[in-house]
Amino acid sequence: MTLQSTVHLTVGAGLVAVGTATAVAPARARAVSRSLFPTARDDLREWRAVGVLTASVGLALLASA
Repeated sequence: MTLQSTVHLTVGAGLVAVGTATAVAPARARAVSRSLFPTARDDLREWRAVGVLTASVGLALLASA
């Protein structure tokens, strides 16, 4: 396994985990983000969409590894 494949697997798995958690529990992700960035957006649908997009990018990285 090459270094590039290892990086793709590691980053892809992390993105899938974070994206899935955000899509499943957008209120929790919003709360964590608001504690760091007080001006974060408040729409849970946007948070869910970001979670799905993040997980999709992670899956693409896993597929390319």
